[in-house]
Amino acid sequence: MLGPHPIRRLAVLGLLGGAIFAGFVAYLWHTEDSVEWDWERLDSTIVGRALGRTIANGRQSHEFSIELNMHREVGYAQVLPLLDSSAPEVRDAAAAILVSTRLGKPEDFATLVAGHRRGLPVLPVINAIGTPEAEEYVFAERSKSRAPTDLAWAVLSTGPRGHEALAAIYRSPEPIAPELHRALCAILHAKPNPSLPPPPIAPTCLAVARDSTVPPHNRTAALELLGLLGDNAAETVPSLRGIAGSKSDPIAAAAGVAADRIEGKGTLARLLPDLEFELGPEYPTVWRSLEDTLRELSSLGYSGHAAGPQVVRLLDSHKWELRVEAARLLGAIGYTEATPQLLLALENSNDWLLSGAAAEALVRLGAHEAIPALQRLAAGHWYPPIRALAAESIRVLAGETRFPKPERPRKYIEWDRDMAVDRHVREFDAHPPERTVLRILGPRLACFAGSTWDRAWLWRAYRVAKASTSHSSRPDYGQAFGDGYLLGYDDGEWGGRIAYMVKGELVREFRVGNSKGFYPMPFGLVAVTSHFQSGESMLYLITSGAGGAVTCEPYKRIPFETESGFSFAPVARRWNRELLIVGNHQAMVLTRAGELRLAD
Repeated sequence: MLGPHPIRRLAVLGLLGGAIFAGFVAYLWHTEDSVEWDWERLDSTIVGRALGRTIANGRQSHEFSIELNMHREVGYAQVLPLLDSSAPEVRDAAAAILVSTRLGKPEDFATLVAGHRRGLPVLPVINAIGTPEAEEYVFAERSKSRAPTDLAWAVLSTGPRGHEALAAIYRSPEPIAPELHRALCAILHAKPNPSLPPPPIAPTCLAVARDSTVPPHNRTAALELLGLLGDNAAETVPSLRGIAGSKSDPIAAAAGVAADRIEGKGTLARLLPDLEFELGPEYPTVWRSLEDTLRELSSLGYSGHAAGPQVVRLLDSHKWELRVEAARLLGAIGYTEATPQLLLALENSNDWLLSGAAAEALVRLGAHEAIPALQRLAAGHWYPPIRALAAESIRVLAGETRFPKPERPRKYIEWDRDMAVDRHVREFDAHPPERTVLRILGPRLACFAGSTWDRAWLWRAYRVAKASTSHSSRPDYGQAFGDGYLLGYDDGEWGGRIAYMVKGELVREFRVGNSKGFYPMPFGLVAVTSHFQSGESMLYLITSGAGGAVTCEPYKRIPFETESGFSFAPVARRWNRELLIVGNHQAMVLTRAGELRLAD
């Protein structure tokens, strides 16, 4: 059948098959230019064409978008008439571009209100006008929401009209709703833009606090809000001192605390109120200022002991960074009452950094009852630096040695706290094993081969993204889940996200760092993410709860950033359904049972 030269024919067929297979693999790993991705649905494309511009490709659409951004006044004037377009997609695109200009003019108030009443999201443009008429309209619209956060934003961002509403809220004969008060405090505390001072509401808060007809609970709450204004309420300090010195009651005490906080009198008095505002993921900037507060409190030593009860609560924070800082702080301020909670944190197998911080804190507290747990950690923890830290902690508790001041590598100069975990973990990372050819290529080739099959199904993720009702950027990973589809995005230093799409609609979005793929495991769906700034990675567990609600919760902390680079995936599926996760000079395995171990 093969004729007189079967070997030659077989060789030719083999070469041809190899070439076809190589071409297919190359096709799978080819990614579409992000500028050209679904460019015909971009707002800049739709608006540009409506204005008569020639936009025939993604590059021209991108250039027009830059032009609008650089010449906002001109773009605003050109785009505003498109709110009355007969085409719905043009109206929606025009509204989105107007919001991005951050402009609004008094003469356009009627046009913008008409657009908003037709369902166009131009409320931020109306708010930018700044006239009393515009503020009144914005406040009325935002106040229709029953969500405490929305009402708090309405009160604090709409000028005099909002201040009137704030006074009415605190003067009410009924106690202010705790959720609304905490939302108001959190917004003032977060200060998303440091260049913009908080709204001038100090006179309003002071008037409420001095009004004896207002319920005491609300007067105390107004004083707490006043204290968060800092230098912006400096003129109220004499009045507050007068209230504080008039008599001894909760209102006088609250006035004294507010005055101390505004003046910065006593570091602990200034910092303690900050610990109240770890309120959840809906406040994306609050946890950062809270982490800074914890670090500042740690410098007080035992003088910060009074902060202990509030710091203990943060060991259960939804932000893992805060858990670690809280554990460190409890040791620094000598809060021995937290020993039981620190023992639980010590044996947390999901977060190696929390275990290390808890070990160091327990040693500072002289907690000899921690020795059995430290022995278990020294014998069986999956991460060698934590084993070394636990072993050294035992010797320190036994009086055989002391934690030395760590000599940190220059790479980790920002880790300026005298922590044993820095000495072990950071120096371990800074001196990796020798990089041989086998250590470099072996795991990477395994990842490449193991993930090529997953790439074969990326076309479905592209189709889901392009079929969404709103323009969705190009996904890097995809996975069917429940009634919908998960899209993973890796945006480099800007972070990443996971979007859950159902029938073309975005149902949930999770900000989880740079997405590196979805991997079904025997215990659930694991999402691998990498954090550019921290140099670490995180595994998330995605589940479907009651009513089909999708959740994405932190599961395991990985002590390195996953491998990234052209044609190299960071994760490989192993034959026994384990995951091999590869970093620059380390590799981990996530077992079928959900445990981590180092790979050779």
